[in-house]
Amino acid sequence: MKIVVDTNVLVAAIWGRYKSGKSKSYNMKLYELILQDEVDIFSCNDLIGEIMKTFSTDPDLKATNRQYFYARFDELTNHFQTVSQVELIEKMATLVPQIEKMATLDPELPKEKIKKDAWVISLSNVAKVKYLITHDKDLLNFKGNLEFELEYTAVTPEKFFSIENRDYWYNLY
Repeated sequence: MKIVVDTNVLVAAIWGRYKSGKSKSYNMKLYELILQDEVDIFSCNDLIGEIMKTFSTDPDLKATNRQYFYARFDELTNHFQTVSQVELIEKMATLVPQIEKMATLDPELPKEKIKKDAWVISLSNVAKVKYLITHDKDLLNFKGNLEFELEYTAVTPEKFFSIENRDYWYNLY
């Protein structure tokens, strides 16, 4: 099954392993699925850059053992599949004008936030994943429109484990 996992979930998984050393949370269970190659995870330069930026700028995360973080991050990236940067940029070029148009129709749409995350939406569409796994409420609520149809379902890690009879995965690790 093809997935994209947002930065907030990956960082929470690495941080959770660092703090507890055990696989208790859904974030950490998802991390284990990735390491066991139970899912196909897609990535791009933007995702990797955002993760690195988060770990270097967040005050709590900056205090972590750097070697531990880099080892866990390297462990994850060995399982990433990448998409063409050209395809990603082309998809973003069609998405951003659609967000602008949607914002005129829906003043509640967090336009700037969605534009900032256009890369993860585009990545999910280009890779033709089934799920974008995130904790970001704006991404979870973003539905696209008739001109830019989303080809994935945005879910939390908890929701991922509860749908499509995937509960058994949670108990595997």
